[in-house]
Amino acid sequence: MSITINFAPEGTAINQSIVDFGQGYSLERGFGWVKQSTLNNINPTPIDITLNTRDRDESNDSLRDSLIHLQYPSEFSTYEPVGNPKPSAWEYNLANGLYQVTVSVGDSDFTDSNHRINLEGKSVINGFVPTEDEKFATTTTLVEVADGKLTLDARGGENTKLNFVEIAPAESVKINFGIASIEAPSGYIQDIGNAYSDERGFGWITQESVGSDNPIPLSVVANARDRNTSASTTLDTLIHLQYPEEYNNPNSETTAAAWEYQLANGQYLVTVNVGDANFADSNHVINVEGKTFVSGFTASPSQLFKSTTKLVTIADGKLTVDAIGGDNTKINSIEITPFSRLNDDDNAVEEPSIPENGVNINFGTAVTVAPEGFIQDIGQGFDSTRGFGWVTESSLGTVEAQPIDIVANGRDRNTLTQNTALDSLIHMQYPTGLGNSNDVINTRAAWEYEVKDGRYEVIVSVGDASFTDSNHVINIEGENAVVGNGLSGFIPDSLGGNLFFTGRATVEVIDGRLTIDAIGGENTKINYISIIPVDSELTISDSEV
Repeated sequence: MSITINFAPEGTAINQSIVDFGQGYSLERGFGWVKQSTLNNINPTPIDITLNTRDRDESNDSLRDSLIHLQYPSEFSTYEPVGNPKPSAWEYNLANGLYQVTVSVGDSDFTDSNHRINLEGKSVINGFVPTEDEKFATTTTLVEVADGKLTLDARGGENTKLNFVEIAPAESVKINFGIASIEAPSGYIQDIGNAYSDERGFGWITQESVGSDNPIPLSVVANARDRNTSASTTLDTLIHLQYPEEYNNPNSETTAAAWEYQLANGQYLVTVNVGDANFADSNHVINVEGKTFVSGFTASPSQLFKSTTKLVTIADGKLTVDAIGGDNTKINSIEITPFSRLNDDDNAVEEPSIPENGVNINFGTAVTVAPEGFIQDIGQGFDSTRGFGWVTESSLGTVEAQPIDIVANGRDRNTLTQNTALDSLIHMQYPTGLGNSNDVINTRAAWEYEVKDGRYEVIVSVGDASFTDSNHVINIEGENAVVGNGLSGFIPDSLGGNLFFTGRATVEVIDGRLTIDAIGGENTKINYISIIPVDSELTISDSEV
């Protein structure tokens, strides 16, 4: 949930926004203004700048219609109302963590400013000088709060005017690579190819300097492109990491480049997209922290783009992306998600309890050793001799469901050392175009197990220790057992460590087969299932398999 603070005169009504009219910071209110000169103090000095607010009355509904001066010019003392000329900063109480923060500066009536905004000491708007054609600047960036307050100042600016701030917990940071004149897609930060700077916290360096103590900043603004052909803005724009010299384009940068982003050390799920909507003249290679993400992808008319998601570990305070080994690699976007669930004794996911009077099935690969008390299902098609297996989802309800082999959809993440039952899985709906393997089965599948007619309690687990790219749904005999936290299913949350969901349902079997499907879900991944007879006359054991 996001919070929007609009800076305006007292009494201004802005829908769904908090109005800050310039009062000094107070702990009780949780936000307010302090003297810029005291920011390094343990307790910065509050300052009242209510006389620095303005409402231009251009549009009653616009967050940009009002503003507050952070540095009211002393030469404006002849104008009424006379503002407070002391440079001011703004603070907002927040729990420590990562936040996606959007800020807007500008003035619909005047262009007499050199706007600058710093968040937690990092420049996010650096010297925006408005014109009659471009009066406002808005930017979104990832900010880490470590002292219980978000701090905003305008050091380095002149007569900076702030319109609004929007703050949202950052489940991930999303970067779109493209040209300066294209607005970033919703939720994305736009990278236009600027050289890396510590103040901004991300940017480009020479590929040759990757891994050195002092990477060399490099501007590749000239290598940004907007194809203006794709429905998806995140795929429509790109930056060349390696612009070919043989193209003889004097306006492009031919020095091979890499990209870095400041991050706290730890584990992150990273998704990278490469490709070009107009040209297939590349051998795309992407390495993240030295790990190969994209290995020699050559586009075809049927597949112009490739997306890869993997878990990486940051140990040097920066995420580094390079294209070493590629040829004319073009990057569209990157998404970075903190993977905060730790695999230690305090945060370990407990092994599931094993019902003594039922049967337990673990879903995984042929080389995965089933947990004690479990039978291993590796994705083979249903057959009556074995008594369980996989069928096509589309054939459910027919006289004879169609068996399907989805062995290629089994996975063993090998990340949860304490819990092998959750460490392995089978994709029930492998997404088309994910491109991680040529052998995967994209046909949506369901699972059946032969039992005597009667009532059964069924326990089922879904999730993935390494990826959060699913809306997990499980239906047992048509009854929804996994509803989780989404509209129709369980959507995992790596920030909260909420990667798995266990559902339960008591169902009645009337056709001799217990049926599990994922209708309504997206990329559902099943870990294990336990089936326990409810009626006393029913029994089920491993010997029946």
